[in-house]
Amino acid sequence: MMGADAWKNKQVKKGAVHQSWPRCRQRGKLIQIDGSPHDWFEGRAEVCNLAVFIDDAGNELNLVKRTKVTQYLKHR
Repeated sequence: MMGADAWKNKQVKKGAVHQSWPRCRQRGKLIQIDGSPHDWFEGRAEVCNLAVFIDDAGNELNLVKRTKVTQYLKHR
């Protein structure tokens, strides 16, 4: 089919490349937050959001237990 030009191979587009930035030297200067709402307790409690805080300086993961994200940010 390719020889008869009945089928043509698709051109693969190159995705946009995001530029990386230099890591911050000070801990706590740049913290990225990601949340994952899920039925973590399988119906035994309300749906919760697992929040993960990633510190850019040390590439550390921090979990906050039993608190709201807004409360955590007020105390930083």
